[in-house]
Amino acid sequence: MKRKVSFLNLISFWGVIFLVGLAILLIAVDVADSYFEFKSRAKRIRADFIEQQKQITRREVLRTVDFIRRSQESLLSQVKQKVKNKANEAYAIVSNIVRRYKASRNQQEIRNMIVEILKTIRFENERGYFFIVDMKGKPVLFPDKMKGEKPYARIPTTILKRLIEIAKTSGEGLFEHSIEVPVSDSSSLKLSYFSYVRVFEPLNWIIGAGYWCRDLEELLREHGVLKTISGLRFGKEGYIFVNRFNGDALVSNGKVFSGTKKLWEEFSELPQKTKNVFDMEYQAAMKPGGDYIHYSWQKLTDATKESPKVSFIYGIPELEWIVGAGVYLDDVEESIALLRANLNRQIRTRILHSITIVVITMSIFLVLLGQVTRRLKKDVSLFNFLLRKAAFSDELIDLTGIRFREFKEMARNANKMLEDKKRTRQELKNEKEQLFVTLRSIGDGVITTDTSGEIELMNNIAEKLTGWSFEEAKGKQLREVFHIVNEETREEVTNPVERVLREGHIIGLGNHTVLISRDGIEYNIADSAAPIKDPEGKVLGVVIVFRDVTEIYEKEKRIRQNKQFLESLFSSVQDGISVLDTELNILMVNDVMREWYKENLPLEGGKCYKKYHNKEKPCSP
Repeated sequence: MKRKVSFLNLISFWGVIFLVGLAILLIAVDVADSYFEFKSRAKRIRADFIEQQKQITRREVLRTVDFIRRSQESLLSQVKQKVKNKANEAYAIVSNIVRRYKASRNQQEIRNMIVEILKTIRFENERGYFFIVDMKGKPVLFPDKMKGEKPYARIPTTILKRLIEIAKTSGEGLFEHSIEVPVSDSSSLKLSYFSYVRVFEPLNWIIGAGYWCRDLEELLREHGVLKTISGLRFGKEGYIFVNRFNGDALVSNGKVFSGTKKLWEEFSELPQKTKNVFDMEYQAAMKPGGDYIHYSWQKLTDATKESPKVSFIYGIPELEWIVGAGVYLDDVEESIALLRANLNRQIRTRILHSITIVVITMSIFLVLLGQVTRRLKKDVSLFNFLLRKAAFSDELIDLTGIRFREFKEMARNANKMLEDKKRTRQELKNEKEQLFVTLRSIGDGVITTDTSGEIELMNNIAEKLTGWSFEEAKGKQLREVFHIVNEETREEVTNPVERVLREGHIIGLGNHTVLISRDGIEYNIADSAAPIKDPEGKVLGVVIVFRDVTEIYEKEKRIRQNKQFLESLFSSVQDGISVLDTELNILMVNDVMREWYKENLPLEGGKCYKKYHNKEKPCSP
């Protein structure tokens, strides 16, 4: 016999695999090398961009901090100079009045005139005022009404003492002071005072001008410093933000806030995220020289989009301000995307060249392979025909017409599978017939269901008791065929399938269960239900086993009735009757005996000689 070979299959299969694999390998190496270079370059670009942006944000924040401090110093200098000028102005007014009226008015009238003129004069949005005290500290003029903050218009005693000390020591001078004034049980208001005083010797007075504000922040806000900061921009999306140490928002996202709400209240759509960002800001602000933080935040140009961001944070302790600026790190992705697009174009060109070479090589190989393929078709066609024939019948494949060894081996294996299939089918058929005969021979009714409660199998006893044939009941719900109620209440009994699936073990129905058959006949039944499980313990269905106990139930009922009749007859006899066992134990007595020996009750269970005669042992015969 000619030896069967598989050289053609070997050449065709591994030839194609080799060519395709070689092409894929070359392309993969080239692409991997290109992408590795791209990733390395993109990483360097990102690192350089981030470092550059970090330096920009630091520079802008420090520039803003310098602007705030210069503005603060300028405003304080202006306030101090203005207070000094106003004090000199008041001094000039008083001097002019005294000089003009000293000949025509007495000193008290002049004093009153000065007070009336100065007490109505205000400056700096009514936060500036004039005051006069004598050299002993006795008030001569205090403003009685200040705009908005009347309770804080009075000069505190501690400040007044210091002003008198300056006047007595130097004749004139400037004093600045900050205090916290309580406004409620839980909060206070910080005030900053600026006063300039001069001694007016003709009247032995200390004349002064004062100015107060809540704090330096108010000065900066009133003079537009926060508004200026909100307009600062750098780069594409860069801006400056300012918050208080306690979380109050002052400037953010190009907006100036009132400072009465927390940052996470202003950005209420993301409160927890905003709190987390502020915690990082606060920690960075507490570090000398500031620090960087990394987080994600929405853009000015697109409030619906969050992007990764790095910010430089700096704290100003004297104002209790957190100043920061950030840049969005995804801006560099546009440049990287252009680089990636260029790389993709290069890769597509290389792949196209490689594919062209592979196609040419494959074409040559396929031409050669085609010459021998025709020789193979006959065997393939024959083998397919034999396989299809075996698939639709149990006829084995004829091996004599197959030339190639591999096909012959496959046919041999297919024949073995066919033989195994026929044997398995016959075994299943035998088991099914045996199971059916077994169920038919059982004297109790048997019903099996799947896990949904649909009937799968029932024997002839079950058919008789339910009134349903198996053909009619198959596929129906159990409760429709197996209709059971409580004999006494006539209420429907819980479906045993549901109980088994819920509890997972064998259950039995209670007494007084009645099965109502399809034709209305009622049977007293005793039954139980158990889960059907596979070897892994998975529940596949439920089996219910039940039997007719109507006759037994009727016999027990008659016995109970007879017992009740005998007990009634026993109790109605007027003579005393006592029933004893062979050990002289009292088994039963009637009411007459209980009345006679009521002092020894209960009588049942005791010895007759003890209960009736008070003896410890039987009487001698």
